[in-house]
Amino acid sequence: MEKIAIDLRYAENINSGLTRFSKNIFLNLIKEKSLKNHRFLIILPPKKSAKHLTEFTNLKNNNLVFYNWATRRNWRWKLGLYYIDIPLYFLLMKQRVHVYITPFMDCPILPNIKIISTIHDLTFLKVKGFFKNFDFLKKIFGELRIISTILLSNYIITVSESTKEELKKRFKYFPNFQYKKILDILIVNNGITDFKIEKGDFDFLSKDLPNYFFLYVGDRRPHKNLEYLIDITKSLRNKLSKNINLIIAGSNSYKNESLQKIINANRDFIIEYINPRDKELYSLYKNCKCFFLLSKSEGFGIPVIEAGVEKCKIVINSIPALKEIAPKNSLIINCESIYEDSIKIIDYLGNANRPDPKTIINRFRWQKSAKILSEFLLKIC
Repeated sequence: MEKIAIDLRYAENINSGLTRFSKNIFLNLIKEKSLKNHRFLIILPPKKSAKHLTEFTNLKNNNLVFYNWATRRNWRWKLGLYYIDIPLYFLLMKQRVHVYITPFMDCPILPNIKIISTIHDLTFLKVKGFFKNFDFLKKIFGELRIISTILLSNYIITVSESTKEELKKRFKYFPNFQYKKILDILIVNNGITDFKIEKGDFDFLSKDLPNYFFLYVGDRRPHKNLEYLIDITKSLRNKLSKNINLIIAGSNSYKNESLQKIINANRDFIIEYINPRDKELYSLYKNCKCFFLLSKSEGFGIPVIEAGVEKCKIVINSIPALKEIAPKNSLIINCESIYEDSIKIIDYLGNANRPDPKTIINRFRWQKSAKILSEFLLKIC
């Protein structure tokens, strides 16, 4: 009976996509019947930073061992010293761990232990200005982090075929025996989050929303292309002679000053929802006239499938990751001409059918992704 370690130290932020991925994949993985004879070591952040992870500690399973790390991620991570994690290595040796899984790309040197790392996307390498300070230097450091992850890991997970293809192109200079890891990457998609809505919540949350609004969900980094979305909304307000609002929902932890100035100058139609809870997000999806994600780069794009499940009309930018996951009946635009894209959107809003939730749920279920990972673990254990 082999032991599998799952490192959740990166799942500190309750609102991050990484935390959502970690929680849903690994909760479902632990429940997989095919792994009932395997033991798990769950490495958690410090107790103060792990209150949102009680779904793990509440599990009644004799094959689970929990360990709360003493400190949050600190300067050692920032300086790239996560490779040399002696306390982690001793913990894994003491617990007789055979396989170590991290939901992120930074993995330590762990002799005699099989390492599975996750690379979500390469956006931070491709997009100019992704990092607010020392962007060029941080991109060099990021490239080295990806390279070290590939070299140190035995196996790699990505969340989309698109990210896998980007890795194949970017690191084709690798020696054959290392490049084979990229060719054999396991694709484990993100899934649908089940919004837990109490009876009556929907009406209560909906009453203060505008009658006609577009919706964006995500952060405010430059590659999200929110300036273009704001311009599109302005154009459609004029062409349709309608009081169309734009709701920007999500984290504002990335302080995009130039974007904030544009938002402040257009308060007559832009509304901000900072860090919405699940039930608020559900209400926004349910009420919006159309959902937009016009990013210049993505590894996946969870809000697209969440919006599709709630039968939103969806407009996306024509990039590989978004086209890969876009529900049927989505509109794909090139984000090159406000005029041409506005005409396409007007036609789409008036004529297109809405997505079919069942099709999306069948394709993107956390249980399905966990099943793919469990079958892979059985092969290598």
